Formats: sequence, structure tokens, C-alpha cells
Amino acid sequence: MYVAEAYLANPQAFLIAFSQGKTDHPDAFILTSNIYIWSLPIEIKIKGSNYTEFRAFRTTEYGKERFIDIGIYKIKNGVITYDPPQGSITTFIGVK
Repeated sequence: MYVAEAYLANPQAFLIAFSQGKTDHPDAFILTSNIYIWSLPIEIKIKGSNYTEFRAFRTTEYGKERFIDIGIYKIKNGVITYDPPQGSITTFIGVK
């Protein structure tokens, strides 16, 4: 796997991305959020991936959620729109 270029225009959230490279592992990215106001969706631009769908798993602060499956997110017009709760870490793993 390779660390992939990632950019997010939001100072209250951070993005780390990985490409499968020459491995059998899928593309993946991790979003951490300290956004103070929930219901401010983030647009995550996806470039260079062959995946069109990503399954998301979320962990929230204080153990309310621990790597729970929150479903499939489809890329629409090169973007995944996601509304992360404050203090969460969400892992997106390419599935299709």
C-alpha cells in the first residue's frame, strides 16, 4: 500500500488516505473530526481510485461507537458527502 495524497478544506477535520498500490488491499481513507457543529457535511473529493463505493466504520469519543459499520458511501460526481459527529474517527474502505 501507499500513502496517497489527501486534502480537506476544513480545519476541524483531518484526512489520511492509502492506495492499494500493488497489493490486494483496497483503497482506504480515514477522517478524524473535531467539528463543533454536527450537520455540516464534508465533501471528500476522490481522485485516482478505481473504487466507486466505500464501506464506512465509525468510532466516537467516550466509546459510544466502536468501529461500527455505518454503511456504504457511493462516489457521486467525484465526491463522497459525509456528516461526521464531533470527536469521531471514520474509516472508509473501498468495496466496489
